[in-house]
Amino acid sequence: MARFSADLRERGIESISCLGRYDYSVATTGLAPHLHERTMEICFLIRGRQAYSVGNKMFYMQGGDVFITQPDETHSTGGGPQEKGLLYWINILKPSATSGRLLGLPRHQTRAVWERLSEVSPRVFGGTPAMKLHLDAIAAQLDRPRNALLEIEMAGHLVSLLLEVIAARGTHKARKRTDNWLTRVMQHIQSQLATPESTQDAIEGNTLVVEKLAEIAGLSPSRFKAKFKDHTGIPPAEYVVRERVERAAAMIRETPGASITEIAFALGFSSSQYFASVFKRIRGMTPRDFAMRRNAIALG
Repeated sequence: MARFSADLRERGIESISCLGRYDYSVATTGLAPHLHERTMEICFLIRGRQAYSVGNKMFYMQGGDVFITQPDETHSTGGGPQEKGLLYWINILKPSATSGRLLGLPRHQTRAVWERLSEVSPRVFGGTPAMKLHLDAIAAQLDRPRNALLEIEMAGHLVSLLLEVIAARGTHKARKRTDNWLTRVMQHIQSQLATPESTQDAIEGNTLVVEKLAEIAGLSPSRFKAKFKDHTGIPPAEYVVRERVERAAAMIRETPGASITEIAFALGFSSSQYFASVFKRIRGMTPRDFAMRRNAIALG
């Protein structure tokens, strides 16, 4: 599906009233003015462009940006549409509206995190690839049966995500100056996800894919690999493979009747068997099991 949202309180996370994602191939109806009572909203635009208004002021996002609205602030898309692109959003309840604690953190840590998130400026700033990895991981966990250990894992990703947001906001000016190379690399990766050669090169650890990305970044291959891993936590070739698997998971969600083999070939995998082994390594289940579980959830 192009859009989903989930109330994480139903998954044992009392602080998060909504985790959502849309992946629109065309612009759709804009958001009317609305507010989230006692709830902060953090949006992370993976790709595309989007405009939001808060009060009478417009804010413009491009791929890789974060946008924050504070509790009880009226906001909208300013009369414009929701643009085509990929965006995550997360709604965080004010600690005083729940147990006084955020994601199980002690009260003094909750205060420290909430105070930093509550800063009103800057409202739009550059995010990090690590944010997407945490959000993808949380979304993937929604396909797994609920249990106590999974709740702990999900809360861990959420805490790490919020710390990433705080750090990125604090260094947004320097990040904007220095991370243009990373934006170019990420845009190239997204544009090449269905290219067979780049898929196989990445999976097999072929140095050509790293050399190409390093060239785009304007860095030597060794320097590029080190800087890329610093930003994302994983090597560039592994990142390419993970992005391809995430694209495959989205295709399975959005086209329930699609052939797994067709999806594998569409994304450049050499065979459905090889695709299944890579998918299982990253997602913990085969594409077929993933599709069956999604269908069961939809029917359930």
